[in-house]
Amino acid sequence: MVALAAARHVGARAAGLVDAGLVSFTAEGVAPLLGAALDGEADYVSPIYGRAIAEGTLTTNLLGPLVRSLFGQRLHEVLGGCAGVSSALLDVLPPVEDWDEEPTGQGAEAMLLGHALAGGHAVVEVHMGRKQVDPGAASTDLAHILAAAVGPLFRLMERHVGEWQDVQSSRPVPQRGQPGPAAPASVDVRPDRMVRAFHLGLKDLLPIWEQALSDETLGQLYPLGLLGPEDFRFVPRLWARVVGEFAVAHHERRLPRDHLLRALTPLYLGRVAAFVLETLASSPPGAIDSVERVGLAFETEKATLSARWR
Repeated sequence: MVALAAARHVGARAAGLVDAGLVSFTAEGVAPLLGAALDGEADYVSPIYGRAIAEGTLTTNLLGPLVRSLFGQRLHEVLGGCAGVSSALLDVLPPVEDWDEEPTGQGAEAMLLGHALAGGHAVVEVHMGRKQVDPGAASTDLAHILAAAVGPLFRLMERHVGEWQDVQSSRPVPQRGQPGPAAPASVDVRPDRMVRAFHLGLKDLLPIWEQALSDETLGQLYPLGLLGPEDFRFVPRLWARVVGEFAVAHHERRLPRDHLLRALTPLYLGRVAAFVLETLASSPPGAIDSVERVGLAFETEKATLSARWR
């Protein structure tokens, strides 16, 4: 990435990267984002945003648990749109031409995160308040959003396979700053529509799912097609197995990668529906426990993922 190369060239003590569409980032955010890197406390600084429990489900139910299981770091945000980088990390990053493998902003962010975690660099999280993204700069196509976020992480797994396969546990990441007020609950959450999308996927995308998933996993998904929104359940352990098998199918190029990633969308919606139904019926501490169960499920399934990766 040219910006990081320029920071390294001029001998910067730290550098910050901020997505142009992250409109909630202000000048006041610069000091928190760079502080831990300038103080020598961290080489990579990641944001924590204040969210309602039903917000950020791509992070809480997929990106975060996957990174946690791979590298043993319990990050609250993955591809959060901003990051702080120390001079020590800048010095070991690959040359500019290597970043061409990831032409998008999220791809470059995932590549940077991968080098930080795989290299054993110190990571710190900093509270950054509420996250707001320019609606004009964000895609509304969920399949595109999912592919753009998950694809870089699957490719990260290929780059750093030697560093993640033997990781067997996880730990919290040190935090700086104070969390802001609790985010208001989202009112526009429709689990019934998500369940219908899952049912349609089971009908229309089954030929693709059959190439990505094992017979055992498919056998556990079929009965979910008979459940209505009121009793729909998609347990974390099964979801973690699904994501792991999609990662292996992506690695083995069983299908065009974009088609494969887009076919994950109804499965993701099914998992989010189950998550929302569970958390809406529980207290805030119970909702936090639900997020933790997803992370533990991905850790439990890690051995199976490692065994299938060739």
